[in-house]
Amino acid sequence: MKLDVYLGAMQKSLAGVLGVLGILAVVLMLTLSGCVEQKKNVTLTMNEMLSPVNISPTVFYAKFNESVNGSVSFYVDAQFIGNANSNGSNVFMEYYGNLSAGEYKVKAVFSGNAQFNNASASATLKIYKRMTVLDISFEPDERIYLKDSLSVRAHFNTGGEEDCADKEISLYADDKFFGKNLTNDECFADFTVKNLNIGELKITGEYKGNEIYEDANAANSIIVISKIPVEIFADSKEVEVKDKNVTISADIKDYLGRNIPNRTLKLISDGKLLANLTAEHNTFVLDISNWTLGTNRLQIIFDGTEIYENASRDVFVQIINKYNISGVEVKAEIPLEQITNKKISVHTDGSNASEYCAYEFESIADQEKGYKIYINGGNKDNIFLGKNFGTITVKQGYEVVNMVSCHVFLCMNKNIKCSIPEVIEAIGQLENLSIALDKDVSGKPLAVYDEIRGTLGYIQAYFVQNGRQIYIKPYLINGSKCELSPTRTAYQNLTIKEVNDCNFNGIFIKNADKRFMGVKDGKILLEGDETGLFVEMTILKWLIAPGYAYDLRIKEQNR
Repeated sequence: MKLDVYLGAMQKSLAGVLGVLGILAVVLMLTLSGCVEQKKNVTLTMNEMLSPVNISPTVFYAKFNESVNGSVSFYVDAQFIGNANSNGSNVFMEYYGNLSAGEYKVKAVFSGNAQFNNASASATLKIYKRMTVLDISFEPDERIYLKDSLSVRAHFNTGGEEDCADKEISLYADDKFFGKNLTNDECFADFTVKNLNIGELKITGEYKGNEIYEDANAANSIIVISKIPVEIFADSKEVEVKDKNVTISADIKDYLGRNIPNRTLKLISDGKLLANLTAEHNTFVLDISNWTLGTNRLQIIFDGTEIYENASRDVFVQIINKYNISGVEVKAEIPLEQITNKKISVHTDGSNASEYCAYEFESIADQEKGYKIYINGGNKDNIFLGKNFGTITVKQGYEVVNMVSCHVFLCMNKNIKCSIPEVIEAIGQLENLSIALDKDVSGKPLAVYDEIRGTLGYIQAYFVQNGRQIYIKPYLINGSKCELSPTRTAYQNLTIKEVNDCNFNGIFIKNADKRFMGVKDGKILLEGDETGLFVEMTILKWLIAPGYAYDLRIKEQNR
């Protein structure tokens, strides 16, 4: 019986073991089949962080490699500072504690949850002091008389921050402590330095930083001199040949703008004394009736004293002729006939107007080394002709390039009687684009004639595209008659032939002994020999459509 009992107990025990093993097997099978979920590994990262001192809060940032819903603990130098919940993969922690400038180790710890295993990350936090900049300036700024007082200004800048007042600035003169002062609400600390010594004076400013601001220093130097610097004030004069005299006036001040007592200024021409100018009598009427065109140099000299430095100033009296040619003011210190057929070299200032003129000149002017012409963009058309060079100022507009002064110069250079404003006005009044060419015209003008036809096509396209039909009508002048030639363009197909008495308004190009470009009886008239017509037609091309002419010139240049 005892054996039976023992065997029965053994059977029950074995059944229990087999039951546990069965359960474990089932769990293992479920796990392998994916029915029981395992925790996933997750990565937490942090990057180096920078933050200015005394700015609250300090923001810490950590990032999971995937979306996690959980709490992350943050530590600064192993001291717990708080928890922050993740938002997706991002974790932000705002810390309102006071951290002084320096480096700290920040650690973020995630203790895991039902889905993810634990993770952690570390990074460096750098708390830095605010940048400061100091600048030292003087009044006066370059040199100073030894018996004057030097005004020194220290400018304290906190890199855009407004907190710049009440900062203590220490000042040193030649490395010797001078004094301290606080900055005002405008960030300036002012000092007055006296009892100066001759030579270079070095002024150094210094700001000792604190737990918030960095140190800053700056230095500047000024020359201390034994005599007071002075400056002579006098204006050059521009007069015309018809003027018989010119008034020269002059004054003198020291470097701080103070009057100089009992002073005398000498007015000298070619080494000869013309007059002594005093504070009471500081003007002199100079007889120039025998002077010729050109620029004449005078000198005003102050000999100096025991206290004041000597000084001199050149004053120029420019004697010119003034003209108004086609509405352009021309000033010349040479006779105008000296410009006729003169070889020129062109120099521009890079403005659109000057570049347009340069291209116009390139096609008709000699570009060899010769009389230099400087072309500048400006607010008003004018021309200056000096003995060694000339300047052309071209009025610049927002849309249309005005080249009137350049056209006028070319007319002067090629001895053409021009009336540019009248031609411009007549172009704007044309009802049709009629152009009549003398049958005897030959040579270079014929090439420009084709280009003018191109500019007329450019104008025709503009009008047609804006709803106005306008025709190009080319005529051949044969004696007193004008013969219309059939013309086909993208916007017209004129097949009729017509002969009339040339009694229409348009552009007329004729051979003649004298060169002329203007308007007669409502007609735009270009007259002259081969060279004259070539220049006149080139000007006309630029008058009609400067933008088109410029593009055409560029294309020719690139061929």
